Amino acid sequence: MNDQARNRVISMRVSSREAAEEISRIPHQGCQNAFGTRWHIYRDENGREQVRAQSICWLYCWAVTGMGSSRAQEAARQAFDNIFDRSYDWLHPRLMPSGKAEKLRYRPESSDIEREFADIVGGQLIPMHTYTAIVERCRDTGLYVGYVPGFPGAHSQGDTIEELNENLREVIAMLLDDGEPMMEGEYVGTQTVVVA
Repeated sequence: MNDQARNRVISMRVSSREAAEEISRIPHQGCQNAFGTRWHIYRDENGREQVRAQSICWLYCWAVTGMGSSRAQEAARQAFDNIFDRSYDWLHPRLMPSGKAEKLRYRPESSDIEREFADIVGGQLIPMHTYTAIVERCRDTGLYVGYVPGFPGAHSQGDTIEELNENLREVIAMLLDDGEPMMEGEYVGTQTVVVA
């Protein structure tokens, strides 16, 4: 396992293209101008796209300040939450008191930024699991109901899509505490069926 994998505590949950789209929604020219030089993608040991710690710190700083724009600040926070498996609210109390995010953003790449970032935010390797959930809205209760096909017990509900997602994460994390699941099936996709 390489040092980046060992020290990674935040992972992308979207593709690099989707991450770029999220960041493009931040309404500030300074952010858009810096994107090309501050956003660095690499492939992890499993071939998945990940972002370097310096780039996480760069987006985090935008979410903190918005460079004086509350709209940019809110958009950066939303982008952060949509891109990463850890939320801005999770990272903020770990980075803000130390004041390290801004320093890490500009540190020379020759230094061990990944390890230092992991140390600051509590850096043990967090194994990532990705599952596809089927989501429906209950006509009787108005609740969003979701389940992971073939994963026994992986189901939950919520008043909003966001609440459902958080509830599903909690349920799945609890189920994974017992080890890797024995999947009873595999999600293939959806299909439109036309009946006359």
